Amino acid sequence: MPTVCIKWQKQVFPGIEIDTSQPPMVFKTQLYTLTGVPPERQKIMVKGGILKV
Repeated sequence: MPTVCIKWQKQVFPGIEIDTSQPPMVFKTQLYTLTGVPPERQKIMVKGGILKV
């Protein structure tokens, strides 16, 4: 599985694994456990655009 580095506010979460066979909501739920931000309030920004759910 690929890994990514998540930046949120002034915190950095390195080495987060992403299961690319799962829908994006699974990744957003994983981020919720790290940041406390509900999935419906998250905006995932990647190089080249924004992740659409």
